Amino acid sequence: MKKTISAAAAVLLTITLTACSGNTVTASLKKTDSSAEVTACGMKISFPAEWEVLTGDDVYQMLFENSSGSYTDAMALKESYTKNGASYVVYAAAPDQTAMVTLTTLEITADESTGEQLSLEEYAQTNHNNSLIGWQIDGYTLQNTSFESADIGGNSGWQSSCEVYTDETLLMGQSEFTFEYAGNFCSLQVYYHTAEAGEATSGVISGITAV
Repeated sequence: MKKTISAAAAVLLTITLTACSGNTVTASLKKTDSSAEVTACGMKISFPAEWEVLTGDDVYQMLFENSSGSYTDAMALKESYTKNGASYVVYAAAPDQTAMVTLTTLEITADESTGEQLSLEEYAQTNHNNSLIGWQIDGYTLQNTSFESADIGGNSGWQSSCEVYTDETLLMGQSEFTFEYAGNFCSLQVYYHTAEAGEATSGVISGITAV
């Protein structure tokens, strides 16, 4: 299950990395006995205390430790993101790895060859379409797919959702809320493997507030 979630995150982030280049957004993390609270991109996200929650360089260290050995260290891996204007801001996962929430950003810039710049809706729609096509090419069945405008934590944007099945068994549910903040496209991504994990992530997302 952990490998499936990580692979899905990599797919979405790869799509993000190929779009354009630029800035970095930071996050602050406050842990208490009852929760782990992250502030980033104009929103405050509260996770259950038992979840693993990482921000900043700790995220890249985790990614490096789980990578295939393509990088010499965590900072080299981080550079591969930031040189393209991307940033992996937040990583959070349930103890049993059945649910994960990530926050990534990408600076909004015009295409170097055409001078054109994608709108927020165009960018979100492209990621949504590519994600669905990727699962379908691999032979999976998709249910509950949607793409619609949404407002989360005081940010207006676009919400992409789908559930991936093999036969009648839920393999993974995923959603991506894309919005603009400080000159960046921001992507709040959710992955879950069970209905119970889906409810847990829904609780996290519904509890997000503006700062």
